Amino acid sequence: MHDPLGYAGGRQRPAARDARRVVVIGAGLPRTGNMSLRAALGHLLGGACYQMTDVHAGDEDEWRFWRDRIRGKRASRTQWHEFLRDRGYVAAIDFPCALFYRRVFD
Repeated sequence: MHDPLGYAGGRQRPAARDARRVVVIGAGLPRTGNMSLRAALGHLLGGACYQMTDVHAGDEDEWRFWRDRIRGKRASRTQWHEFLRDRGYVAAIDFPCALFYRRVFD
């Protein structure tokens, strides 16, 4: 089945790793059309958009990253961008990224 929006089993397929950087963080409220926004950003930006469903499907390293952020351990801007970019994402919306948008772009 052709998958033009990049979804595979509910989790968006990340783009190949490259020199891209995160260009959009959607810091709005959850449950406000995020899946449509996610699909649109993925299409417009040509890369995957990180969203809460990706957290649930993440590996142990991903869970550890979020646990540390929630517990107050800071990450540098570079670490934020590497976390997203190394997983193939060029944008992020919804929680938990929306909670930290200022730190990602500081």
